[in-house]
Amino acid sequence: MNPVRIDPNCALNEPLITIKNELKGTGTYLLLIEISSTVGLHVGKLGNQVLEAGYYLYVGSALNGLGSRISRHLQVDKKLHWHIDYLTKAGEIIGVFWTIGITKVECQWAQLILPSNTSIAPIGGFGSSDCKCTEHLYFFTNLLDAMHIIDVIGPEHSVMSK
Repeated sequence: MNPVRIDPNCALNEPLITIKNELKGTGTYLLLIEISSTVGLHVGKLGNQVLEAGYYLYVGSALNGLGSRISRHLQVDKKLHWHIDYLTKAGEIIGVFWTIGITKVECQWAQLILPSNTSIAPIGGFGSSDCKCTEHLYFFTNLLDAMHIIDVIGPEHSVMSK
């Protein structure tokens, strides 16, 4: 993985703006989202949900512009379209991890997270309406456990704000 650590006081999207133009192709990505306190939110057709304070790892893919997709997730004011949009309004994206390639590997990455004894799937069906996976969102109480799973998955690139 090619890590890029940024100043924690710097907005996460600042370094991504510089690489957005390099990410025109397709790929698979992880968003690491921190929720600082328990929050209730409405997640589209999934309805009302309660998310505990902790770290959430979301698995996604972009078949038409990886840079644009990641950039959209980082926007604060956006139309709520995908399940992940509801979560990013409630929490802070503290890390983005990705692999460039035409092969869609989000389901394989999700399967690597699912058997983890350090994570749970908090909302069945989250982010997986276009595949046969049960979910693409996972909860960790501990940041180190989430980072360990990210290392196991082994995405090629990363940007972290913490």
